[in-house]
Parts: sequence; C-alpha cells; structure tokens
Amino acid sequence: MFIYLRHSTTPIWLLLVVATGLSWWLGHGNSGENLRLTATAMILIAAFKIRLVVRHFMEVGNAPRPLQWLLDAWLGLMTLGILGVYWLH
Repeated sequence: MFIYLRHSTTPIWLLLVVATGLSWWLGHGNSGENLRLTATAMILIAAFKIRLVVRHFMEVGNAPRPLQWLLDAWLGLMTLGILGVYWLH
C-alpha cells in the first residue's frame, strides 16, 4: 500500500487533486460577484492541470525539447483564445 506514496507520479497526482479541489471551491464559493475573475481562474487552473497530465502521465516530459515547447505554445494559445473569447463576449 505505501509503495504508491513513493511512486514518482504521486506528488503530481496530489497536485492535480488539490487543483481540482481549488476549482471546485472557487466555483461553489462564488455567489455572483467577480464571476469573470472566478471563471478566468478556473480556466487557468484547467490549463495548468492539462499541462501536468500531458507532461507527466502522457510522458511528453521525456520528449525532445522542441516538442515540449510546441505543446506548451499550443496550450498557451488555446488558453488565451478561450479567455479572449470569454472576456470579449
């Protein structure tokens, strides 16, 4: 049982759990004020979680650096695009 605590992905998994809890707390703790900022924070947390999953669980972290940079650039552009459409709506 405790062997899982020593696995290299356990800290990443715990970070994902904490980020999910933070998103949930932000979503349920908001009663209407600063809704745009809350949604923006939740989108940024989601992008952070995507990067963690892709880098560590899909093993892109072991890929050549240009591929890692390309993926980071794609994720950044998609996140900015989503936020741009959201804020301009």
